Amino acid sequence: MLLRPFALERLVSPHGPAFAALAAHYGDIWIDGLLRDWSEGRRPGSYGLAQAPLEWFEDLPLLCATLSAEGGSSTAAARRVVELSWTMFAGQVAPALDGPLTSRREAWLISLGAPCSGIVAAAAGLGSTGVLDNAHKLARTAGDRAHVLAMATLRAAGTRRAGFDQAARPTVHPGPDQAEALAEREHLARARHEADLAWLSDEWKVST
Repeated sequence: MLLRPFALERLVSPHGPAFAALAAHYGDIWIDGLLRDWSEGRRPGSYGLAQAPLEWFEDLPLLCATLSAEGGSSTAAARRVVELSWTMFAGQVAPALDGPLTSRREAWLISLGAPCSGIVAAAAGLGSTGVLDNAHKLARTAGDRAHVLAMATLRAAGTRRAGFDQAARPTVHPGPDQAEALAEREHLARARHEADLAWLSDEWKVST
């Protein structure tokens, strides 16, 4: 597994076990520094890496589920990934929330709904209250642009599949016992998804 140079958005769920082993061996402080370096690697002029793809933000729940399933230091690393992801996302979006709402800007903000929803879902699953608080503050920014982003995020949350349970789904046809366990996981996933959507609707004070 390549450690440097590396961009944070290149960390995907299949890397979970290897990354968990690194976290267990080197500890939280070392992993925190490594992740910070990776997040900074995507900035212009550093390693020549491109801007973080929005699809990666959408897939954060699955990545974080894979990491947190390993427990221990990898769970702390998953929280750090979410925190850095929000920093990357908000750094691009927050400065663009001021000013008049043009049709082009509106289309761009709508396209950010699913990525924002992915970060919020991952943060909610990990209990990353700092990220949730910052998402709340961003959504409550005055102006039409912030409202468009909040609405787009709510709509994306309403159609999102529960990423945290996809990692646990069997790849073969389940037997009776597996089917019962799968049904229970999907029930819990729906309940968690509804709770996340309720949190967004209540905290962001916007209606769908």
